[in-house]
Amino acid sequence: MLLSPDPVAGRWQQIQMEYLPSRAGWLTMRFLMLPVNDQLKHAPQGCVVEPALLPELIQKAEHLLHKAHSVHVFGSPAAHWDARPDNILVLVEAGHFKQLRLVDFDWAGVAGSTQYPVLLNAKTIVWPEGVGPGHPLQQKHDIELLQYQVNPATRAAVNEWRQMFANSVQVSNMEVDS
Repeated sequence: MLLSPDPVAGRWQQIQMEYLPSRAGWLTMRFLMLPVNDQLKHAPQGCVVEPALLPELIQKAEHLLHKAHSVHVFGSPAAHWDARPDNILVLVEAGHFKQLRLVDFDWAGVAGSTQYPVLLNAKTIVWPEGVGPGHPLQQKHDIELLQYQVNPATRAAVNEWRQMFANSVQVSNMEVDS
């Protein structure tokens, strides 16, 4: 969890982070989107969230992202770059979420000028329109990426695509081996 970005010599910034362990109730938003039976297998006691609470969680995550966008880096608005449910940690107590934290700022930068890296994971992530190697980071991409990832229809389509991709890799490997 990002505590503070502090300017140091030159244009560098010192980043202070906090460790948020799962045994203390911190779980990824992605984990909390799993069916309850799957959560029960792996979550600490009292850290299961009912599906009826997911819309509220999504709303809180979007609010958190808007707060993150209000942070300025070198006097300009920031963009996160990877605002997926995997990078939103939720503190769960007695089946309710108490806090949310945005993590994984390694690719974050100045919106509009920092560029996406040359190598983007296009095999398992469906990126919003406008995201591509060398393209500028945009705050709207963060919001769209989160919305893609939490939308059940999009998740179903992505899971189907991943399965097709996995099957095609297995078929190609079988053809190479024969």
